[in-house]
Amino acid sequence: GFLSEIATVIGKDADAAAWTKEHLAGVEAWHHKYYNATVGTYSPCAAEPFGSQTSNAMALALNAPPDQATRAKVISRLVENIAANDGRFTFGIVGSAWLFPMLEQSGHGDIGLDILLTDSYPSFGHMLVENMTTLCDFVVLCFYYI
Repeated sequence: GFLSEIATVIGKDADAAAWTKEHLAGVEAWHHKYYNATVGTYSPCAAEPFGSQTSNAMALALNAPPDQATRAKVISRLVENIAANDGRFTFGIVGSAWLFPMLEQSGHGDIGLDILLTDSYPSFGHMLVENMTTLCDFVVLCFYYI
């Protein structure tokens, strides 16, 4: 994690080792709490039975899947989720920080690019088509469609 990297840079090797241990324990706990092996995804719920785009991308970014088989299953479910949503995102603004890098790292950068290039609702492209210049404009439009 970041704290262990900082501790290493400033020469606090014992602190770096302790922070690394804490980080790894936290990642393992995250996996055990949120991973559902039955569906092969993180945080499944009624609205997103295969986990949300954010929950799966964040788990991948944290390196929560303990092995390559689990990681591959989560990536597959993430790609399936995007396809099930007609190639559009279902994440909030925070989720965008996790989704695009994880798609790229997993060899699915083309899907991320497709999401960015679409202009149908909901999408960043749709925000541009509607001349929205802030996230607040997007939120107002979302309420309009509801």
